[in-house]
Amino acid sequence: QQGMAHMLEHICFLGSSQRLQLQSSGVAMTSNALTDFNHTIYHLDLPSSELAVGLDALADIAFTPSFKPERIEKERKAVLSEAQMVNNMSYRIQRQIIGAVHQENIIGSRFPIGSEQQIAGWTEEDLKSFHKSWYVPENATLYVVGDILEDQVVAEVSRVFNGLKRTSAAPNVGPWEVDRTSSFRPPMPGR
Repeated sequence: QQGMAHMLEHICFLGSSQRLQLQSSGVAMTSNALTDFNHTIYHLDLPSSELAVGLDALADIAFTPSFKPERIEKERKAVLSEAQMVNNMSYRIQRQIIGAVHQENIIGSRFPIGSEQQIAGWTEEDLKSFHKSWYVPENATLYVVGDILEDQVVAEVSRVFNGLKRTSAAPNVGPWEVDRTSSFRPPMPGR
């Protein structure tokens, strides 16, 4: 599954009809998404007056992707192209350095771009299964920054996200086994 979060970032963000509607109306034009070693981030840059539609778009992006076959194939090609584009000498040296520095945890072998062989072989069901396991409310953090009243933010966030069904954490994996590199985890005895 190396790189599956990165491919899903592309599918979810670029395939969101609500995000496209925002951009078609001239809103959220500088929005973007990224996947690093520990997170996938969806960033919408929009005026405070557009909070409601922005939150609707974020819910659509993160929790209800359409998984249209043509979008999956388009993003597969884009991710494979991106993997080839970054695969230069500097990137290969960076991989070796990070691999050596993080040889005792999973970050050294879990580069966000992913494995080209795996990316080429994922099915729609593979992607849906990964999304169902990991793209859940319990794994999400929402930040709202701007000139906006806190009560308004709380009301809109409640309207959009309170209806999402909570799920259990990823099967047979506790959070510390998944994200051993997090700088935000609390101290744990014996570690």
